[in-house]
Amino acid sequence: MPNPAPYIDSEGNRFYKLSDAARIVEGVTATTLWRWASKGVTSFGFTLDIKQEPLIHDPRGISPERHTQKETRMLIPEAQVLTLKEILHEAGLSRPVKWCQADRDAVRVAAFRQLRALKVASQVHTRPR
Repeated sequence: MPNPAPYIDSEGNRFYKLSDAARIVEGVTATTLWRWASKGVTSFGFTLDIKQEPLIHDPRGISPERHTQKETRMLIPEAQVLTLKEILHEAGLSRPVKWCQADRDAVRVAAFRQLRALKVASQVHTRPR
């Protein structure tokens, strides 16, 4: 199955819908990703920068009323989707399963390593010369 196309905002930032992000990440279901996104943080402490995008309803549809009561949709930045995929891959979770304590511990360790690597990379680029 081909990768889903990202949503690109007016500033050129790339985002994915939650269902598309779940397909890319592969280690969690869309429902789990939705719970994390609604809280803004995963169960293992990885912060998600969620963007709320208004839904646009097509006026040319068969019925004039909307088919959903939702006014917005949640979008996750592409960089965070890919980082989340790396974290779950490093923890050995490549498909959605019920996590045991060992899985939770492995994900926490992987998330800690990813966050530390991101902090080190950002410090290298911000040091004065």
